[in-house]
Amino acid sequence: MLNGHAKAKLVSLGVLGFGLVFCGAQQLSANGSAGSAAMAASPAVQEILSDGSVTIDEYESAFRDYASCMNEAGFSVAQHEPDANGVINYSISNEAVANGVDDECYDEHYNAVDTAFQVAREDSSSSAESLRECLRAEGIDPAETMTALLEQFESRGLDLGDC
Repeated sequence: MLNGHAKAKLVSLGVLGFGLVFCGAQQLSANGSAGSAAMAASPAVQEILSDGSVTIDEYESAFRDYASCMNEAGFSVAQHEPDANGVINYSISNEAVANGVDDECYDEHYNAVDTAFQVAREDSSSSAESLRECLRAEGIDPAETMTALLEQFESRGLDLGDC
């Protein structure tokens, strides 16, 4: 089984190595909606993104649509305990990834919603907390936002991979 997030591309290069992973990489517009991924998305996803924010109910609904698509194609999706921000953890078979069913279902039903949901919560993510712990270990008072945390690393010449 493959963790659904293991196949992902990172939206932010600065988070490399810290597990803040988004299943698919697309750029977010200024209002927080996913750009290119939304064009291939289902009408339900487009409706969710239309107001520029994603609620937990909308996020969970999009995941259910993704899982249903996978099930209809003959693949199961094992859902695990969500993280502290409500991010859904799940696993799928390697076969579902290899034959492209996962990408098709993910892009149509979940990609843009998943990304928008996670990006909106990046400041309180486990990745942000890992960065804060690393800065504290260096004797640095950590910033509140992910952007500011990454700036702290860069301005002090710290390597994210050393944390």
